[in-house]
Amino acid sequence: MISIILPVYNVNLYIEKCIDSIINQSFQNFELIVIDDCGTDDSIQLVEKRLSNSSINFQIIYNEHNKGLSESRNVGLAHSKSEYILFIDSDDWLSPLMLERLYSSAIENDADLVSCRAMEFWEKTGKLSKMHKIKQGVYTPTNYLSLLFNGDTSAHIWIRLIKRELLRDIKFPKNVIFEDVLTVPYIIKSARKIVQLDDELYFYLQRNSKTSITGKKPTNITGFLSCLKKLQEDFEPTSASNGLGFRRFLYKILFIVVYNTIHYSPTYSEAKKDLKDLKSFIKINILLRDIITLSKSIGINSLLYLCLLKTNKMLLYFNHKKVLNR
Repeated sequence: MISIILPVYNVNLYIEKCIDSIINQSFQNFELIVIDDCGTDDSIQLVEKRLSNSSINFQIIYNEHNKGLSESRNVGLAHSKSEYILFIDSDDWLSPLMLERLYSSAIENDADLVSCRAMEFWEKTGKLSKMHKIKQGVYTPTNYLSLLFNGDTSAHIWIRLIKRELLRDIKFPKNVIFEDVLTVPYIIKSARKIVQLDDELYFYLQRNSKTSITGKKPTNITGFLSCLKKLQEDFEPTSASNGLGFRRFLYKILFIVVYNTIHYSPTYSEAKKDLKDLKSFIKINILLRDIITLSKSIGINSLLYLCLLKTNKMLLYFNHKKVLNR
């Protein structure tokens, strides 16, 4: 009844825990689709060994070259056969009850999208923290989008069991960052009924800088901004409070991208073009008009950070580095 889609790339320190959490699910009516995205370590060999000794239904798809997370997910989706889809990141793991709770809730409520809550595991400290504060209940797409845009739930794809018909006309954008942010709003919009569970069933690994593959300068900012503009055109005019909720969502994403662009660019010349593109996306009059309301959701320092980008991107870059060094 469920197709689990699992792209694998350079996660040999974590993949066995992920695979074991799938094998040990209390609900066993699923297929596991692993996509080997041509990593440089022995991750896929560990997967092959683990799965060959299990009794679960699985297949491994070998990409001919590295395609990235989005395209690998699309490949897995094309090979899936089940009524429901669950995407998993290969350095995370699941509660043994995750599939059972999500699927039973989907059937009991006749829902085509079911979300759970997640715990964040910090590799550096070994501590767990709760990620989401959304309340359990049954939601319409409009209500759930409003909660998403206001920060009450995240845009992560992996906390959601998705009826495959919702994904018929939706694909993850290729070669861009924040693929979940650019995709999940469309999935929610296409849903008929959404169920939110209070159960914390997914464990998301926050890797330290030495093992993280995301701790690097964002790539293809032009492609990302093109997708973000399309998202803005599709959702801002119809979102709650005359688009204010969506703008909270928008500026939070922009802040993270700008921050990482500066943080992981060792020289200003490497960051200059991307900062120029990001700067052009910000409408300073709108930002200043809504600054009091927006600051309550994304923080006044984040908004001032974006305002400084709009006025002087070089000053922002060197101020960031100066504060970092200090």
